[in-house]
Amino acid sequence: MMQKLGVRDAIERLAKNNMDFARLFERDAFDVGMYRPGTVDAQQPHKRDEIYVIATGSGEFVVHDERQPFAQGDVLFVPAASNIGSRILRTISQISASGGKQI
Repeated sequence: MMQKLGVRDAIERLAKNNMDFARLFERDAFDVGMYRPGTVDAQQPHKRDEIYVIATGSGEFVVHDERQPFAQGDVLFVPAASNIGSRILRTISQISASGGKQI
């Protein structure tokens, strides 16, 4: 069955429930969630590869010592077990999809 993700709906869900992360759907091979960090992204390394689609805002994404500016519409790939973080320049919301084999 096909499912549709609405960015606006996901952002409203985060605000309504006062959360910074909401899982939008989950399958055996992957999951998709909406993440809205504050001014600093304090995530821990993930067990699976991740793709981030920046829904709103801008900032600087950090993987290990590599820095990459990002803005709305950008797509970022982060390999499993990477030390990640973001310095947020404007409030952002991002859709994250994890998948593949866990490490």
